[in-house]
Amino acid sequence: MKTESKKKFFFIFLISSALSLFSLEVPRLTGPVVDNAGIFKKSDFNSLTSHLLSLNSQNGPQIAVLTLKSLEGESIESFSIKVAEKWKIGSSENDDGVIILISLDEHKIRIEVGYGLEGTLTDAKCSLIIRNIIVQSINKIIINKFSFSF
Repeated sequence: MKTESKKKFFFIFLISSALSLFSLEVPRLTGPVVDNAGIFKKSDFNSLTSHLLSLNSQNGPQIAVLTLKSLEGESIESFSIKVAEKWKIGSSENDDGVIILISLDEHKIRIEVGYGLEGTLTDAKCSLIIRNIIVQSINKIIINKFSFSF
């Protein structure tokens, strides 16, 4: 390798290493609802957890919800992929996991769907679910704090 190529490689390596040090870490999966943003009252948290556990036990898709205060500059799309890769939601043979990611500071919501559900939960359906169900529910839970709009 020429000296100039070595310098470029080393520079790229340093930059990518530095960026990985500052990237948002995926929280540990502790249950079907991981409320790191603290938006749910205990009763809402328990109700949602019970409902998701019930769905999971009926051989339906496995669904998890993650709330964050901030994405810390990371895109919701890339972070939801990181969460999916780390949490491995859904059965391995059906790839039927669903992760609902909510970021308060950015006012962003994303539904990450396993390949086994892409025909059922299309991007259009996920958008409708976000707008008509999730946003409405969140606004009721934390009314007067802020409003999500899509």
